[in-house]
Amino acid sequence: MKARRWGRIVYVSSISAIGGGINGCHYAASKAGLTGLMKNLAAKHAKDGITVNDVAPAMIGDTGMIPDEKRVEGTPGDVKNIPVGRLGTPQECAHVVTMLCRTGYMTGQSILLSGGLK
Repeated sequence: MKARRWGRIVYVSSISAIGGGINGCHYAASKAGLTGLMKNLAAKHAKDGITVNDVAPAMIGDTGMIPDEKRVEGTPGDVKNIPVGRLGTPQECAHVVTMLCRTGYMTGQSILLSGGLK
C-alpha cells in the first residue's frame, strides 16, 4: 500500500468501544483497543495515501451474536430501545465498509452504525 501510495484499512469495532452495554468488559476493552490502533495508524499513514477507519456496529441481527431477539429483552440492546425499532443487518455494515473504501478524504474515524443507540 505504501509503495503504491494508495490503500484502505477498515476494522470492525463495536459500539462497546465507546460505552457500556450488554457485552463483557473484556469485549469492550478489545474493541476500544482496536479503535485506538486505528486512530494511530490513520495518523501515521495518511501522508502515504492510506486511510484507516473502523465501523462500530451495534445490535446487528443474523450474525450469531443475537441468536434470539427475546434473549435481549429488557436489556440496553432490546429492540424496543433502538430508536429505529429494529436490528441492523450485515448488509448495512457492508455498505459502510464500501463507503469507507471509496473515499480518500476520511481517515481516523469510527463510524457508529447503531440505529440511534448511544
